[in-house]
Amino acid sequence: MKTSSKITKKRKNGFLSRMKSHKGKTIIQQRRKKKRNKLTKI
Repeated sequence: MKTSSKITKKRKNGFLSRMKSHKGKTIIQQRRKKKRNKLTKI
């Protein structure tokens, strides 16, 4: 939840669109990795 709020704040501040898209992709990849790790542990 905290990460999503930070992204919205950065969008409001008007950061570079490239930076926004890149950071969003990296966060999505991290979430996918966490899900995979949970499946492997079980």
